[in-house]
Amino acid sequence: MRHRLASAVVGLLLSVPLGAAYAQFDPDFNHLECYSIKAAQKFVRRTVTVETQFGVHTGVEVLKPSRLCLPANKTGPGTDPLPPTPVNHFLCYKVKNAIRFPTNVRLTDQFGTLREQTKRPRLLCTPVVKVVASPNGAFLE
Repeated sequence: MRHRLASAVVGLLLSVPLGAAYAQFDPDFNHLECYSIKAAQKFVRRTVTVETQFGVHTGVEVLKPSRLCLPANKTGPGTDPLPPTPVNHFLCYKVKNAIRFPTNVRLTDQFGTLREQTKRPRLLCTPVVKVVASPNGAFLE
């Protein structure tokens, strides 16, 4: 059974257009470009607990889908502070949380170093499997 599943996954990956598959697994696609999305169906709100380096956030209300973030290869000035690593697709949801976790942070990326203070969580991003519709709007699965 496991061999059949692996064969099916490999077959599916080989049937994806090269550009799409390439971006999903290439370590050079280690940036995210995020697109705003408009929900085509009603989303049922949920309440979750989220743990980060800033602490445990209980009673976080997940409101609605807001952004789709895709792996991207960005060229231009600057040097990435981390080695290239492939990243997933993410679906980000707007969240509501009454508790604020102000934290001073120093952020270094290829554009420089910033000293900032966090305010409150605005998005919760989850890894997502993305299927793109064909030009006629049909989803091939």
